[in-house]
Amino acid sequence: MSATYNWAYKPGVVNKYGININSSDEDTRPSNAVYVALYGNDLTGNGSRHYPYRTIGHALSLYGVSTYILGSGTYREYILSGGGYGINFVGDGEVIFDIAYNGVMFAGAASLQSLSLYNIKIKGIGDSYLVAVNGNNNVIRDCVFDGAAPARMGLISAGDTTFQFVNTVFANYVGVFGYNLYNGLGGVNNCTFINMNVVQVGKYSASVFKNCNISINGIGAVGYPRYCLFFHCNFSFKCNSHS
Repeated sequence: MSATYNWAYKPGVVNKYGININSSDEDTRPSNAVYVALYGNDLTGNGSRHYPYRTIGHALSLYGVSTYILGSGTYREYILSGGGYGINFVGDGEVIFDIAYNGVMFAGAASLQSLSLYNIKIKGIGDSYLVAVNGNNNVIRDCVFDGAAPARMGLISAGDTTFQFVNTVFANYVGVFGYNLYNGLGGVNNCTFINMNVVQVGKYSASVFKNCNISINGIGAVGYPRYCLFFHCNFSFKCNSHS
């Protein structure tokens, strides 16, 4: 198979996420990255730009590298992951994780050190969700959650102030967003929430909410929402009690 995709994320090309991909020939997998594309092949591929793998799960099962570059398309997988290392998934083009069938994208991710998503859309039905990780340095940036929401993010360590949602859209989720996002949360910055059943707002900054039910818990160490805009929202307040 010859190359049929013009990869934007490759060695020597600067990207806005600052992700470094080690030098390699087109038909050789970089030492710190794996390429996956829907036109690829799990049997004959080798994870290079010329010969990507077909499925994310297969690529994860072979390597403990940090960065997985995903070609455009819709991925419908139930992925077993783990291994005690950190993972970056980078959408190279229009990449969609469709979790409507399984209700979850990752299983066993609690053993990961971190799981970061860049430029990926996660869509589901009802209370479908993305299971994330324990660990530090988690970043969700330039993503869209449509009918889905992250779960288990609250298991991050209390001392981690690096966890961030940045420039991400959350829409049409019927569950409660933010239920366990507080301890150690680095912040929700420049995000958009549309038609959300309940959003528990704490350390949120420069974000926009439209047609949402907003729950603001007792703030305390969690932090206040700052510089946010609210359109057609309902509010519920729960204040901390003091003796």
